[in-house]
Amino acid sequence: MLGAIPSPLFILFLNILYLTYLPYMLLNMSAFSSYLNAPTTIGQRHALMTLIQLYRFH
Repeated sequence: MLGAIPSPLFILFLNILYLTYLPYMLLNMSAFSSYLNAPTTIGQRHALMTLIQLYRFH
C-alpha cells in the first residue's frame, strides 16, 4: 500500500485536521510562552486570560 495514491477524501480529511489543529497548537504555544515570560503589563495578562478562557470553554 506504500505505492498507492491517497484518495482525495483522505487528503481533504488531512487538510481539515491540519487547519483545525494548528490554531489550537499555536494558541497553546503562545499562552505557554506568555506564562513562562511572566507578563507584567495588564494587556498581556488580559490576552493570556482570554486565551486560557477560550481554550477552556471551547
